[in-house]
Amino acid sequence: MKTFIKCSLPALFLMAAPVLAGDFLSAPVRSGGQTFRSDKSLLEMHYHLPQEEIIQFYRDALKNQEDLVYKDRGESLEIEDHGKRAWHKIVIETTEKGELAVTITKDSWTWIMGTLAIRFVGVFVVLLIVYLGMGASTWIITRSVKAVEAKGGGKA
Repeated sequence: MKTFIKCSLPALFLMAAPVLAGDFLSAPVRSGGQTFRSDKSLLEMHYHLPQEEIIQFYRDALKNQEDLVYKDRGESLEIEDHGKRAWHKIVIETTEKGELAVTITKDSWTWIMGTLAIRFVGVFVVLLIVYLGMGASTWIITRSVKAVEAKGGGKA
């Protein structure tokens, strides 16, 4: 029995090594990086690894998950959650020093309410523009009809 435990523990650790991940707000975090900034709503890790390797790690870790939007911004990749996860966005980008930075941010009520406020105001701005356009066209048509009637062109 002791031999079995001695053999199974190293095997267990060797099987867990390829995962090379922790988590922050239930989002995967690749090990081997240096924590640059960390608090309860943000984690920024810096790596000395190729960007393709980190991107592939996140694609593999998040595959088959719904409500994720991948936005390739050229030099960076943003993975946004449009579901109910605790994290909102994972940004993978190259810093000015040439390091690779991975930033995981928490979903915040400020962002949610700000988005809703912009949409709410935007709807009323569009309605105001349509209302002003209809008022202007009504004014133009009314003046045109009065001008035609004044010239006597409105009688049959």
